[in-house]
Amino acid sequence: MLDWLLRPWRRPEARSSGTYDDLVVRGLEQRAAGTGGLAAWRRSAAAEICAGAWARGLATAEVTPRNVATACLTPSTLAAIARRLATSGEFVAEIDVDVARGVQLIEAWSHDVYGPADPAAWEYRLTTAGPTRTTSRRLPAAAVCHVRYAWLAASPWRGMSPAEAASAGAGVAGGLDRQLGNEAGAHSGYVVPVADAGGDESEDGDDPMVNLKAELKDLRGGVTLAPTQLGGLGQGPGAAPAADYRQQRFGIDPPEEAINLRRQATEDLATAYGVPAALVDPRASGTTYREGRRVFLVETLPAIGALIAEQIGVALDVPDLAFNFGAVSDIATRARAANSLVQA
Repeated sequence: MLDWLLRPWRRPEARSSGTYDDLVVRGLEQRAAGTGGLAAWRRSAAAEICAGAWARGLATAEVTPRNVATACLTPSTLAAIARRLATSGEFVAEIDVDVARGVQLIEAWSHDVYGPADPAAWEYRLTTAGPTRTTSRRLPAAAVCHVRYAWLAASPWRGMSPAEAASAGAGVAGGLDRQLGNEAGAHSGYVVPVADAGGDESEDGDDPMVNLKAELKDLRGGVTLAPTQLGGLGQGPGAAPAADYRQQRFGIDPPEEAINLRRQATEDLATAYGVPAALVDPRASGTTYREGRRVFLVETLPAIGALIAEQIGVALDVPDLAFNFGAVSDIATRARAANSLVQA
C-alpha cells in the first residue's frame, strides 16, 4: 500500500471549456439556494427515506474477515458510506495508518481526481475538515478509499447515485417538497368582518384596505378585523356586494393533486433505490409491509453490500471482504418454512 511513495510526481492534466465557468457558477448558485433539482431532493423526506434505509441496513452488516485492516468498518462508518452513496453516489476517504489506532478512514468533504483511464494511476486532492482547521492533501489512488455506486463511461471517476440517474423524478420530488414547504410557511389566521374595524383611516389615505393588507402580513394564527362591505364602502347599500365577508381562515391549503403527486414521486424514487413502495406507504397492510421488507433484505441489501465490499476490499487490500446480513434476515419466513418441514 506504500509503494506510491516511490512513484514520480506527475503534473495533473489541465482541461478547459468555454461554458465550464458558467456551469460551475450556475451550479453553485443553485446549491447555495437549494433550488437545484438534486439539491432540493437531498433536503426532502424522500431522500432521507432512501438514505436512511440503506444506512440502517448496512449498519447491521457483519464484516468478515475481522482483522486490523477491517477494524475501521464499524456500524457508524458503514452507515456513513451507505448514506453518501445514496445521496451523492460516492464515498471518498483517506486511508490513514496509525500505529496506535490502526487503519482509519478519514472522509473527505471535497475531492478532485486527476490521471489517465486506469483507476490505479489516479491521483486525488482531498480536503478534510476539522473543528478549527481544514486540510488539503494530494494522494495517490493506493492511499484513498473511493467507493462509487455507479458511473458513466465518459466520467468513471465520478460516482452517480440512483437519484442522479433518475434526475427527472428526483427533481419532481424535491420541487414538490419545496412547494409544500412554501405553502406551509404562508401566513395563517382568521379574518372577521365587523361594522367598524377600527383605524379605517390610514396614513396613506382613505382606503381602509391598506390596514388590512398590513395586518394580513403579520397574521400568525390569530384574528384580524376587516371592514364590512354591507355599507357599500361609503357609496350606500346599493353598491354593496351580494355577499359580505365571512369569517374565513387563511393558511396552508395544498391541492390534493400535489399531495398525491408527492406521494407517488416518493414511492417511485424509493423503488429506484430498491426500497419497496410498501415500506414508505403508511397505508400498507401488515402483509404487504412484511413482503416489502423481505424483498429489501433479500435483494437490495446484499447487492449494495457486495458492491461496497468489492471496492473497499481493493482499497484496504482485503480481497475476501464480505458483509453478512443474517442478523436481519426474514426470521418469520424462515420459521414458517421450518414449521412446514417439521409437519410434513
